[in-house]
Amino acid sequence: MRLGAGRSQNHFGAGDGPIEGTVAGDVFRFRQTVGRAEGEMRVVSEDEMDGRATIGEASRPLTLRRVSRPSSQEGAQPPR
Repeated sequence: MRLGAGRSQNHFGAGDGPIEGTVAGDVFRFRQTVGRAEGEMRVVSEDEMDGRATIGEASRPLTLRRVSRPSSQEGAQPPR
């Protein structure tokens, strides 16, 4: 399944920017369309994914976890 575009924000030295990705089974692959970040994540649980991301020249372990939104953001639309 091909996903729509999203945006990346990071603290690793790569610029923020649009990302695109695909999901096949329990694997999510993504890349920054105008930058130097890409990665592959595998589902660990309903609320967590583990994998690696390459940002620039460095490859790092990465964990994504679902967290609850602060009450001030409930109902807010995610960035497009």
